[in-house]
Amino acid sequence: MPALVLMVVSSEVCVKLQKKLAEFLQYHDPRSTGFRLRKALIEYVSSVSEIGPPRDFKDTLWDFEDLMEFFDLAEIELKARPIEEDI
Repeated sequence: MPALVLMVVSSEVCVKLQKKLAEFLQYHDPRSTGFRLRKALIEYVSSVSEIGPPRDFKDTLWDFEDLMEFFDLAEIELKARPIEEDI
């Protein structure tokens, strides 16, 4: 089990993480943030196409894909209900 998952079990860490996540989503629109990050990835891949991507690019891409799925889900959830300010 990843260390982060174990840390979240602690209620203090969980509350801090929830507050930080709510703060991030309050100031960063998930749709536009995800769009800009996807665009940056495409520009990066285009720029290194001649020399090839770094060896760990598959791992980076996997992390990036999960992050984009988070932004997509956040966009859907925030449309359904706004962020509570008193988390």
